[in-house]
Amino acid sequence: LIWTKMFVIAVLVLVGTGLTVNSETHSLHYIYTALSKPVSLPGIHEFTAMGLLDGRMIDYFDSENQVKVPRQEWMRERLPADYWDRGTQSRKSKHLLLLLHPGLGNRSITQEK
Repeated sequence: LIWTKMFVIAVLVLVGTGLTVNSETHSLHYIYTALSKPVSLPGIHEFTAMGLLDGRMIDYFDSENQVKVPRQEWMRERLPADYWDRGTQSRKSKHLLLLLHPGLGNRSITQEK
């Protein structure tokens, strides 16, 4: 009897920094999640990226929709369209990088200032 095992490796990369604005301290984190193999579950994507400001999601990207979108109205109102276009290209690049070099995502990165 031969058992074939399939493993799905989820990679979580957390990049963060502490910000000080007008004497207030804020936290900004980017979370990148990549799966080594596609799964057939609704809402679970091969690659997902999101920005969090003070624990609230401010932007989102996934490998299915391929567009970085604002998750806070104030970001939608204050940032120009080319910001979102550049962000989309950046997230697509990170997705491709993790596809080509899956070992890069086997660690968590945290930066604090």
